[in-house]
Amino acid sequence: MAMSWRRALRLSPKPGALIAATLRIPLSLLTTKVANASPATSSAIMRRGALN
Repeated sequence: MAMSWRRALRLSPKPGALIAATLRIPLSLLTTKVANASPATSSAIMRRGALN
């Protein structure tokens, strides 16, 4: 039976580590998408990120 992430977070001795592990996967997917994008698209994303 699958455990909900909230329950796992409550039971985890290090909740921050669990969150970091969960966020690491989408972040790596995002960087892969940016790397595969056209140069114009990736530079626009970089500029938008730098302005924030």
